Parts: sequence; structure tokens; C-alpha cells
Amino acid sequence: EINQFCPNVLLYWGGIFESKQLRHLTYPNYPIIFNFFNYNNLLDKQADLYLSTQKDHILRGEYDPKLVSYQPIATTFMKPRKFSYAWKDVKNSANEITLITAFGGNRLAGILNNYSKNRLNAFFAILEKYPLVRWVFMGVENADKIFAIDPRFNVYKNRDQFEVKSREKYLRAFYDHCNLYVHLPNMSGGAGGVTMAREQNLAVLCYKNSDACNVQHPKAIYHNDNDFFNAINFYVEHPEARIALGKELKTYLLDNFSPEAVAKQLRENILLAIENYNKRISNKNDEIN
Repeated sequence: EINQFCPNVLLYWGGIFESKQLRHLTYPNYPIIFNFFNYNNLLDKQADLYLSTQKDHILRGEYDPKLVSYQPIATTFMKPRKFSYAWKDVKNSANEITLITAFGGNRLAGILNNYSKNRLNAFFAILEKYPLVRWVFMGVENADKIFAIDPRFNVYKNRDQFEVKSREKYLRAFYDHCNLYVHLPNMSGGAGGVTMAREQNLAVLCYKNSDACNVQHPKAIYHNDNDFFNAINFYVEHPEARIALGKELKTYLLDNFSPEAVAKQLRENILLAIENYNKRISNKNDEIN
């Protein structure tokens, strides 16, 4: 069926259900572009161009580094909406600081379970140092898996400083009750929830090598645990800085990731993939001759 409409290029979206077999079957006859889904994608050599959403993307697998090209993704904000929805369990104390980490399914438990003792200590140190900080984990299907990782989760739950929620119908509205979004280390995925947070002018902190970094201002991407947890401390203590960062992150998105700019870059990458394909076929013909 693909041969019937004879496309100029085939774009494959890498992910959990990536059509690897189909990509390998079409590779001999068409220019192939492989677009990353997240940082867990494992590459192979059956592509003419690999699209990376970050310029410092750490790639996994076998590939030719010369075939990697930067491709930003477009972010289109929804029109501002007013919500009348309220939560009985959300405090409105002027002094309370609510941190939010949103990650669907039970992926967050798996990630936290692999944290080193030092990393977990740094996490709990935030709650211990700031009694008015309340950290919410959103999107966790089985809260018991979180609490089984370390007894301190229950300690801070009993102090009303830690909460696990399965889901929230009005996530953007819930963000209005939060002060800081924290995308924890090793969270591969979750970019949608982070984008919604930016849409609500919420300050967002990201750890390196995450999909959430794709459209994040470099100043709020951290490359080691020390800088990351120090940043959390800083923004907890400085409300003016939190507000300024939230506004700056949203402006950065609007200025750098418009659909028009992204479309222009994508067209250039398509032409580059065709050029690479033509070179590949030419080299193959030379080998045959």
C-alpha cells in the first residue's frame, strides 16, 4: 500500500509501539526519518535522519552521529480558562508552598525505587527543612507502591507534607494551587503535564535527559543532584523568583517554539533526509558496480 502512493519520505515516530519491522522493510526503497518519542528509544542504523528534540540529546544504540539533526516541537497554548472547581484538601495558607510532580501510571514508583540513598535523602531533606512545604505526586495509580519504597513517605504524609493522588480532572486548575513544578531525575516522559504547568505560569525545574527538557529554558535544566536540589531550596525560599521564572518559561516557549518556526525546521530536515537517502543509494550502486 505504501508503494501505491509512493511517498517522498517516511517519518517514523519512535516509541513504545514503534513500527520497527515496517521501518526496516521500507528502508531500502525510501528516505527514512526516525523521530524520538522519549529518551528510552534504542536506535539502529535503518534511518537516513534521526530527529532529536534537544541539541545535547544523549542517544542510545547504533547510529551514525552525522545523521542526527535537531528538531524542535511546537507548543500551542490553549486559551486561558477560568475554573470554579475547588478542592477541599488544598490549603490556601499564604505561607504554605505546594510542590507538584505529575507522572501517569506507576512509572514514578519504579523510578523512585531505583534512587540512591543519597538522592532520596536529598528529596526528604526538602520536606524536613521546610515544614510548610507540601509535595504532591499526581497521576500515581497505586499509592502503596510509593509508600513501600521508604518509610519516610508515610512520616511526611502523617505530617500533611506529602500526598499521592491518582488523577485530577482539572489538572490545569489544580496547578493554580501549586507554587513549583518539580520534574524529578530519571523521569523519561511526562512532558504533557509539564507543558500544562508552564501554561499556568508555574515555575518548572527539570533534570537533564528528560522529554520535559525539550522546550525548557536552559537556565532551569539541571545536570547534577547538587544543583537540582539546591534550586528547589532556592525557589522555595524566594517567591518572587518563582513567579519570575514561571513567566520567563512561558515567554521562552512562545518565542522559540511557534508552529511556524517548527514547520520551517521540519521542512529542512525532510530535505536533508532525502539528500542522505540519495547518497546512500548512490553509494550502494557504486558498490554493486
